[in-house]
Amino acid sequence: MIRYVLAPIAPIALIAWPAVAQTIAVDHAFTDKDGDGRIEFGAANAKLYGVPFVNANGRDGARYVYCGPKGCDAVVQALVVDPWAIAAPTTDKAATIVSPKNPSSSAWFYPKSGQVMAGYRLERALDAIPYTDGLDGLTVTDLDAARVRTLMAPLAKATARNVRFDRIRATCTDRCFYIRGNSANWTIRDFVLSGPGPSVSAPFSAAVQVQDEAGDILIERGEAGGFFSTSPAGYPNSDVFVAERGNARLTFRYVSAHDATNGCFDLKSSETLLDHVKAARCGYGYRLWGSGRGTTVGCQDNHACLQIASALTDYVIDRLEVSGTGASIVVDSHAWDKTTGRKGRLTIGSCSAPVKVANPQWAVISLGQGCVK
Repeated sequence: MIRYVLAPIAPIALIAWPAVAQTIAVDHAFTDKDGDGRIEFGAANAKLYGVPFVNANGRDGARYVYCGPKGCDAVVQALVVDPWAIAAPTTDKAATIVSPKNPSSSAWFYPKSGQVMAGYRLERALDAIPYTDGLDGLTVTDLDAARVRTLMAPLAKATARNVRFDRIRATCTDRCFYIRGNSANWTIRDFVLSGPGPSVSAPFSAAVQVQDEAGDILIERGEAGGFFSTSPAGYPNSDVFVAERGNARLTFRYVSAHDATNGCFDLKSSETLLDHVKAARCGYGYRLWGSGRGTTVGCQDNHACLQIASALTDYVIDRLEVSGTGASIVVDSHAWDKTTGRKGRLTIGSCSAPVKVANPQWAVISLGQGCVK
């Protein structure tokens, strides 16, 4: 939550300024989507009128006249934080942990409910933080992990709730995060997750994999990439972010995914929110099997930008930003269930450039301004 204080200034004709400063709370930094100098926010559809400026610290900010339900009454001077900026972990070199001589059978620690860990550096582990069923409440901050198979993964189909990771950097050869069971209320924020890269052969790898009935997961402000593998059957099987059927209410906010053999985002989950996301240099930028919506969704140099992969696909995207190669939407044959007649659905409000559509007859597609030549 970012709070903007409305500070009183000298009176202006026809506008009555308050004697006491006010505070407006908004969910994220203000953005002027249409460039007209007006920003709408809040349930009351209040507006801010003004233009950006650069303050004394060289950071972008803004001065706005606030117009609420009772009219215009103050000027807000706000520091606009770059929502894509990832906070780096701060670790204590003295807290470096090197796993035992046999890292193929080692774990870093087994977490307990309510535990808080902060400021550690970890080198070499098979499963760094394996969790057992019933874990409730874990906070890990400022962690730098190198050469681990998984950063946090369950023992069998374990459930963990109320888990929070902040300011995390990790290099993983398998999954960095593996979330299973009925796990819920996870937050992964301010992260850089790296995979094994194309030189390491693995049957599967991913930054975050969600499975079973897990849900209510927030993945915010971070980047992940470098997940390459080929299954024994030759299928390009690695994704950056992947969710399965039964998962629900996953939010990706200000997240970029890049460089994977399959999907940057491979999502079978329902009620998914893609809120300012980017996908680059993957087989598919977004493989959409379930339901959800997107605000601003970016694609750059993927084999294809979007795939409507199922008859259950139902997505509404406000804005599609495409650049480089792969400015296309591919409709899979499974998007049309010939038994029931159901077809996958995709609606895009506007596009930065035209996109090609392969096999449009297998889905219901609505393309808005700029999407079609």
